[in-house]
Parts: sequence; structure tokens; C-alpha cells
Amino acid sequence: MANNKQELPEGFHDLGEDLAMKGQDHIAKVEEEADTHIHYPSLWFHNKSELKDLPKEGVAEVMYRKVMEREEKVMVNGKEESRYTTEIEIMGIRPCDYSEEEMSEDNQPSDEDAIDKGLEAASESNK
Repeated sequence: MANNKQELPEGFHDLGEDLAMKGQDHIAKVEEEADTHIHYPSLWFHNKSELKDLPKEGVAEVMYRKVMEREEKVMVNGKEESRYTTEIEIMGIRPCDYSEEEMSEDNQPSDEDAIDKGLEAASESNK
């Protein structure tokens, strides 16, 4: 678990949760003792020696399949809230080689450039 929220590149969804804010005080107390506040979900792999080469941290592409989703209304401290829950299966993971420079927003192509590049590639493949 991390001490604080991580900065993520544009387009990534932040999965970190402050459990104290979610009313899970019993978990928050344990985290307080460990000096952590933000919980990130984790994946656990068994007998996948090909993952030994993954760097300690980085960027990866994942192939996933959504196997369950649910939206419900719940009452919390007298207030009605909508909650969305989903479960995804991670079917594959592949590390990506991005430098910090490539990950910076300044170096990201504009939407127009990305569309032009995609159209160019599509027209070349149709020749």
C-alpha cells in the first residue's frame, strides 16, 4: 500500500482509495500504524516465471475481460450514494518500454496528429 496517491499519465484511471474516507476505519487504523493511507488493488501470480523480468515498477499493457458489473444505490450516513462495482479478469500483461520523457504530457501527440497518423497507416495498409 502506498502512502499517497501516485501521479499517473493522462488516460490512466487511478485505482487508489483512501479507506478512511470510505468508512472502513478498522482498516484505516491498521494502515495508520503502518504509515500508509492509500490502498491500491493488486494482482497475484503463481508459477509465472516469465514475469521475473518485469521491472520493479513501470508501464504495462493488460488484456482483460469484464466478468461482472453492477450499479446500486446505497445509504451511507443518511445519504444515498450510487456505487459501481466491476470485476475484471487480467488475461495477459506486457511491459511497455516508455521513458519518463515519453510519458510526459508535453511529449504526447495531439489528438489531430494521432488521427492523421492512424488515417495514414490505414491508407497504406489498403494499398
